[in-house]
Amino acid sequence: MGFCKTRVSVTKLNHIIVNEFVSQGVNAVGVSPCGGWVTDHGSVVQSDTASIQNLLVEGYQPVMHGDCVLDRHQGCTILSGDTIIEKLCSVFEPKRVIFLTDIDGVYDKPPSHPDAQLLPVIKVTHDGCLSVPVATTQQAHDVTGGILKKLSTATSIVTESKGFTTVFVCRINSSAASNLITHGELLGELGTEIKMQFREDV
Repeated sequence: MGFCKTRVSVTKLNHIIVNEFVSQGVNAVGVSPCGGWVTDHGSVVQSDTASIQNLLVEGYQPVMHGDCVLDRHQGCTILSGDTIIEKLCSVFEPKRVIFLTDIDGVYDKPPSHPDAQLLPVIKVTHDGCLSVPVATTQQAHDVTGGILKKLSTATSIVTESKGFTTVFVCRINSSAASNLITHGELLGELGTEIKMQFREDV
């Protein structure tokens, strides 16, 4: 029953978001992973990226969400939005990914810490190491991994794309978010850019 109740909640939220997009003239279509995506021990082994491709080709904007999905070992599990976007990046190879959060970006330590500093740029080596140390915490109720999962996902996206895809983390409803969506870059606003460190950067 928990599986069913969780799906009711996430699909309700997706409906609200899609409805807002449509009201603003965006050809948004809600797409739920349940049924088309399957995991094994939490790792994606089946993904319905073809339906996403078909919608994009026809001019629609798919709006996906974290969901409950079937797992070959555990029966079912939570498939986070971070895991979904990592898989989508491996298929569609976008130039940028934007994580919208309730904080301005990635900090060198938890934002609640008085000495926490926002990291404007984090460079990732080819073997997945970060150019700066980052200490994070995770809320006990956050089953999707929080900022730690986003940082891990961002690192994987950058390394797997060999630097083709850059990941940004910024606050939702901020000028940084608007500029990233419309211009593809931060124009002096608060945010974190996570990108590949090439030899010439050293």
